[in-house]
Amino acid sequence: MVNMDNLSYKESITDQELTRATHLSLVEIIFGSIGHGFKIPMTGQFLSLYQLNVLANSLNKDLLPRSSTVEISGIVAVLKSLSPAGQKLGPMLSILSQGTLFWLGTLIGGMNLFGQILGATLLSFWSFIQPLITYTLIFGFDLFRMLEFYREKNLNEYPFAEKFIIGFVLTVIFIKVCLAWLVVFFSFFKKKEWTIQTLKFEYVLPGPSSKVENSIWKKALRDTFNPLFIFSFVLMVIFLWQIETDLSRIIWLSLRPLAIAYLIFYLFRSPVTSKYLQKLTSRSKSFKRFHEKASAVIQSIENRRDTTKH
Repeated sequence: MVNMDNLSYKESITDQELTRATHLSLVEIIFGSIGHGFKIPMTGQFLSLYQLNVLANSLNKDLLPRSSTVEISGIVAVLKSLSPAGQKLGPMLSILSQGTLFWLGTLIGGMNLFGQILGATLLSFWSFIQPLITYTLIFGFDLFRMLEFYREKNLNEYPFAEKFIIGFVLTVIFIKVCLAWLVVFFSFFKKKEWTIQTLKFEYVLPGPSSKVENSIWKKALRDTFNPLFIFSFVLMVIFLWQIETDLSRIIWLSLRPLAIAYLIFYLFRSPVTSKYLQKLTSRSKSFKRFHEKASAVIQSIENRRDTTKH
């Protein structure tokens, strides 16, 4: 015999999860696209704090179970794989990792204030760690050799520079963590939240088309003109010029990270990657569940858009 009260409770949890995931997806789609398109600094930091805001309120305001923080993050992450336009793997990894880290904090410290503070702290660090992972994949161990080279060079010529750079980085991280703690405190004690009204913006979920797929290589090429990547690449070329004497080797070692970077950026956007991710739905029950819920979120977004037009 089915317990109707228990069934109703589970349906209520699912509805609340989808509502939270729908809102977070809209914020990611709209403001993530704006930030990426206009190269607005700190967009990723802002979005990670907003994700924390949504996850904290799912626990404190909606009283959802701990697992909902991963469910909501997983739904939004899978939604990225369903979209044929824009980057996929980077945002997916970021969203899912941050949700998992917040869940891990509550698992270790409990659902109380301490556990949520711990989770918020872990979540805050990821946006600083992920670029380091990406650039390590691009430049390999030469990245650490380069950093050590410039460190020693600056110590000789500008002994104050290292303290300034380290102090600046630590200050940015400290501010991010403090803001994350404020988000948790506000959610835990006030049971209120700050919400972006996404209905005021026009948003479009792109459908599959050959035009989108054929322009992937151009978008990946544009990604290589990211200011941070260009700056890192120039530093690497200067570093190689200082330590190498063979011009052909300098050219080869310079072109190698450029080719790797382009390949990674292409894979982030490639429809082949998207198709592979969707194949996982037939192999993983968890991924299939996320995929189905993400599809429901897409339908919800489309319905909201149609409602606002009428």
